Amino acid sequence: MRIIISASPYKVAKFLSFLLLFFTTTGIIAEIFIFLNYPFGSSEWFVELFDLDAELNLPAWYSSFTLLFCSLILRAITQIKKTARDRYASYWKILANIFFFLALDEAFSLHELLIIPSLRESLNIPSIFYQTWVIVGGILVLIFLYSYLKFFWHLPKKVQRLFLMATLFYLGGALGMEMIGGYVWETYGRLSLAYALSTTVEEALEMLGIVVFIYGLLYYISSLAPEVNLQINFSDKAKP
Repeated sequence: MRIIISASPYKVAKFLSFLLLFFTTTGIIAEIFIFLNYPFGSSEWFVELFDLDAELNLPAWYSSFTLLFCSLILRAITQIKKTARDRYASYWKILANIFFFLALDEAFSLHELLIIPSLRESLNIPSIFYQTWVIVGGILVLIFLYSYLKFFWHLPKKVQRLFLMATLFYLGGALGMEMIGGYVWETYGRLSLAYALSTTVEEALEMLGIVVFIYGLLYYISSLAPEVNLQINFSDKAKP
């Protein structure tokens, strides 16, 4: 049996935008429940499912899935570029690996291993670096952006704009709002309304950045190969 899945970039982006709006709305409601000290019997259950600042719940799995989806599209583009012997094929492959790691990180919060309270206290670093992982993350982002400048400029103009928007949204949330959130946490506390607002904006920006990036990737791959099929084969016979 063969299954073929096809969809337009616009329809995929529209569907993901709906999910983004849904998770942002439920995330805001979850933060309100926390702020009001769980006013209903099912409040804790709802918060566990939809808190944007929590891990291993529905928003986290959604974000992890979209990042993994990016990795799969990037791998498809890599194969097309390899076949065409494009000089930037390796860049696409590295991007695919990066997004696969980001998907794992979103699911299991691997970056939190770089949060070292003793380092923060011993160096007396500014409160915007309260989440110490942003220091390493910021350095890696700068290295990445410098390494990919030539790659970026060779892309079609529309794809450049989409990728730039996606980068600004995603990094604005993942790094920018994370730094602001660290300052708010240290100044006003984890349960403050200001911190709830900062985390909501952070996660919404990250999700929006990924939606724009997915749209850009699908638009780009459709220009390379108008029809890309996902084929899944099922067989009860062992291969010889």
